[in-house]
Amino acid sequence: MSTAADMVTVVDRNTIAFERRFPDKLERVWSAITVKDEIDHWFMKTELDLRVGGAFSFEKGWDGWISELENQRYVQFNSSHESFTRFEIEPDGDGTLFHLIDKLPGDFVMEVGSRQDNPIEDSDTEKMRLVGYNQPGGPGTHWTGVVAGWHAFVDSLESYLTGEPSGEGHNRLSIFYDRFLVDYHSI
Repeated sequence: MSTAADMVTVVDRNTIAFERRFPDKLERVWSAITVKDEIDHWFMKTELDLRVGGAFSFEKGWDGWISELENQRYVQFNSSHESFTRFEIEPDGDGTLFHLIDKLPGDFVMEVGSRQDNPIEDSDTEKMRLVGYNQPGGPGTHWTGVVAGWHAFVDSLESYLTGEPSGEGHNRLSIFYDRFLVDYHSI
């Protein structure tokens, strides 16, 4: 289950990262992040040609190529020459340290109309708003819904590996990251 310590790290204007330690051996975590049938359970349905230059296609229209791959170390999914998502693992005592890094192109703008509008009720402010579509840092920065989504996927991977229940739901994480990113980018 996720905690405040599992929050995102804003690496730079266009890059975010999550880090999580799993009690599983490196080989087990590598399998979970690179074997199609396993990825389908915790992430999204996928088609995957696991080799440098190999194509990937995740449901909901995310596709591209694998630009970097080292067995039991990292795999990088590029969807443009300026954006990628990277899974890295390293041994950590009797477990494994997992990193998820996501980088957007410098000019990327989330178009609200490009996805189904899904207002989220923020019980603290009693307002309905499209929290997931807020891009508080402007073009090239992550919008709150995708940060919440990556957090939820890392929670889902943890749940898949440990058998324990997943962390917060996407809606609650979207509300949390909406506040977090607004505060972060207003500094």
